[in-house]
Amino acid sequence: MQLRTARLALRAWRDDDLTSLVSMNADPEVNVWLGGPALVRNSEAAFNLMRERLAAHGWGVLVVEDQAGTFLGICGLQPVRASLPIAPATEIIWRFRREAWGHGYASEAAIAVLDASSQHGVPEEIVALVAWPNQRSASTAQRIGFRHDPSRDFLYPDLDANHPLRAHRVFARGHF
Repeated sequence: MQLRTARLALRAWRDDDLTSLVSMNADPEVNVWLGGPALVRNSEAAFNLMRERLAAHGWGVLVVEDQAGTFLGICGLQPVRASLPIAPATEIIWRFRREAWGHGYASEAAIAVLDASSQHGVPEEIVALVAWPNQRSASTAQRIGFRHDPSRDFLYPDLDANHPLRAHRVFARGHF
C-alpha cells in the first residue's frame, strides 16, 4: 500500500525505518499520551507487528515521509484490541516526530488513509481513540471529519483507576 498527497508519501515499512521509529517513540513529548517513552524492544515489537499486518491484510500503519524522503511519522489503520468495549472496530492512528508537529501532516495523512480504506477492504467501522487530556489529537480527529461520540467513551481496562490516560474518547464518522 502506497499513498501520495500534495506534500506526503505514505508507504510500507522498510528495514531501515526501525531506527526512525525507535527514535520517535523514545521522545517523551511524542509519547506523552501513550504512557511515556517506549523501550527499544517495544518499538521493535510494534515495528514487526505493523509490518506483518500490512503484509497480511494489504492495509495497516504506514510510514509518512515528506517529499525529500525524510521520516516524519506514522499513520494508518489497526484493529482495535478485542478487550476494549468498542471492538470490533478499526482504529486510525497517527504519531509524528516533534519537528513535524504544527504543519497539518497528521490531518493530511489521515485523510489519505481514510480515502484509500474503502479500496483496501477495511472490514469494520473506523474510529479514533483519544486519551481525554490529548486535545491535539482530538482536534485532528475533528479536522478529518470525525465527531466525538460520548456514548462510546471508555476506560482502558489495563490501567489503574487513577491513571491519567485511562479515560478515552471515541471519535467516529457519521451522525449519532
